[in-house]
Amino acid sequence: MLGIVSGKNLSKYAVTDDAGNISDDRTYVVAAIEIADGTPSPDTSEDSNGEDSFFVSPLMEGLNRGIYNIVSMGGGYFEMLENGVQYRITECDNVEKFADQQVYLCVNDGVFYSNDAYNYSEESGSGGICERFGKGMGESAEDEKDITEIASEETADWKQEDFEQNTERVKELEIAPDGEGDYEYEYEIGGTGLGAKGMLGEGQFADRDEGNMAKARTVTGGDAQTAYIETYTLKADGKMLLRVYRYGK
Repeated sequence: MLGIVSGKNLSKYAVTDDAGNISDDRTYVVAAIEIADGTPSPDTSEDSNGEDSFFVSPLMEGLNRGIYNIVSMGGGYFEMLENGVQYRITECDNVEKFADQQVYLCVNDGVFYSNDAYNYSEESGSGGICERFGKGMGESAEDEKDITEIASEETADWKQEDFEQNTERVKELEIAPDGEGDYEYEYEIGGTGLGAKGMLGEGQFADRDEGNMAKARTVTGGDAQTAYIETYTLKADGKMLLRVYRYGK
């Protein structure tokens, strides 16, 4: 798992439930899927591309995983292939509602959840999942959290001055909106091999602080001790300031 973010108005695209109601409170998870022996996944131009399918979903301890998974949580995904590694952005209903339970991320072969893929205990509702979001999202067990979770929690209420004082700013971009009011961006962080490309809608700024910084941020992992945090500030002229901060050692 490379990163996770939850909140409202994180995407310009509307998601509706079975009743037609718009669901704007979502969780997005970025995961990298790589073949264990190092063999690159087939390129999109190869006939074998798409033959190996994967199911990626959050799962909640104590709940029936065949029922409570991305399928029943209004989920979907976007994927891309780069250097033989498959990158997938998975979205679903906000998992923060399960804050009092252990939440996992599962990846298995196929297009649906497979009980056979994991050593799962029906009595306890636990076991056999590739990566945990945290030791109970409502508990404090930092030794069992990865750096992106720690960074997300510590900086959740930070303002720009907090980032400037406690982290290192490694990138700043000023971006004008396109004709539809969206902000497209692409950048690299020099010397790290890391970067990002994406697009934000004007709804990103529906919830912002007095300094016009959006309360929604994007946190990704650099390594075991470093995370990168994107912040988005709306200027008076309608342009966006995207700042990237290095958190950790």
